[in-house]
Amino acid sequence: MEAQLESFFRVRILAIISLSYCFYFSSKLPKGIFRLLSLTPLFILFLYLSLTVSSAHSVVVTAFFLAWLGNFKLLLFAFDQPPLSPPPPTLLRFISLASLPIKPKTTTPSQSQSKPLHRSNNISHHLPKPILFAIKVVILALLFHSYK
Repeated sequence: MEAQLESFFRVRILAIISLSYCFYFSSKLPKGIFRLLSLTPLFILFLYLSLTVSSAHSVVVTAFFLAWLGNFKLLLFAFDQPPLSPPPPTLLRFISLASLPIKPKTTTPSQSQSKPLHRSNNISHHLPKPILFAIKVVILALLFHSYK
């Protein structure tokens, strides 16, 4: 268990250091081939890091967030495409946008006044919050039980 936690934190620390490099150095390079070349070692590193975690669930989560999502967002960043371009004002926001499946809100005051809020037909809108919480607890308990 300690080895799994150690590898998990090692991967997270290396990912944060790599994304800091992107924020401080690669963002200063002109868009295009030069920025892409500066990010190429990170693409390979993120693929490698996702395979160094020993637990099956951790490998899947790390591979999704780093190797797939992180690499594609950095590829878009290399060619000056959103969500990482223009670079966010803070390092923490850059790391969050690069490694998590979130999109920054970009609404202008005129858009927020003219359009009413639209609710999607998601299942989470139809079920009460206590039932959703209970479902999540059961899924978490099943995952913990599967490790035994």
